[in-house]
This record gives sequence, structure tokens and C-alpha cells, in this order.
Amino acid sequence: MNDLTESAQVIRSETEALAHKPMRVTADQRCALSGKPLLAEGAPYYVFSSGFAYLADALTDFVAPHLSEEQQARLDALAAKLGASLGADERDLLEAEVDGLVAAECPLTGSLMIESVDAPLPGLGGNGQSALSEDAARRVGEEAAEWDLGQ
Repeated sequence: MNDLTESAQVIRSETEALAHKPMRVTADQRCALSGKPLLAEGAPYYVFSSGFAYLADALTDFVAPHLSEEQQARLDALAAKLGASLGADERDLLEAEVDGLVAAECPLTGSLMIESVDAPLPGLGGNGQSALSEDAARRVGEEAAEWDLGQ
């Protein structure tokens, strides 16, 4: 039981350290899903410790279908509330809840990708075009090449 407690404490401290780790965004960095520039339109975006960055709308569109029905309903309710006139504190709380739903982890390197490994890539149609930007596909390929699979 002590081992479990120690492991939980280590995970908590590592998670807290990540929350304060600065992330760097370059002026030409693009959304890993849409390929659009992150900084061009002043739209909100997310950057993960994996190095992938996403425009908020693209990330939400990508993650939402993978949420439970309850989470999807909550996301819809939050979106409706955020469309109304709110005080700054209430808006911050609602946005933090949205962040928890759609940006809990990087969708290309977290459990979402692992759970969907046997599913076809979203947006992959008859023309062979993936929903991932070329940059994201290249980076995923590079990371996979670095994995030691015991071969």
C-alpha cells in the first residue's frame, strides 16, 4: 500500500511540475490538426508538453466525438453559456471546465490515440487525405521512428 501512495505522490508532483513548465510557440507554428497558423487570427489555442499545438476549435471538433454522452452534453451547455454575457470570473471558470474536457491531454500522444489505434483516421476518405496536417503526420512518424519496440 505504501508503494501505491508513493507512486501517487510522484505522479502528483510530476503533474504539478508540468503545469508550470513554459511552452514555446514559434511565430510560424501551425495547428497539428488543421494546418492553420496558430497566431495569425488571434484565436485561442492549446500547446501540450508533447510539442503539438492546436487551435481551440480544431481540438474541440477532434475530441468531442470521443467524449461520453454526458461530457458532450456538458460541453454543449458550456458553449451555450459562454455565448452569453458573463462576468470575467464566471467566464474564466467555464473556460477552465471546457479546457478540462477537450484539453485534458494531447489527442495525438495520449489515451485517445491509444484507444482509437484500430479505428480509421478521421477525415480519411477516398482521396487518401487525412484530417492531420502534413506537419503533424510527419512529427508523429518521426516520434514513432524513435520508439524502441524491442526489435
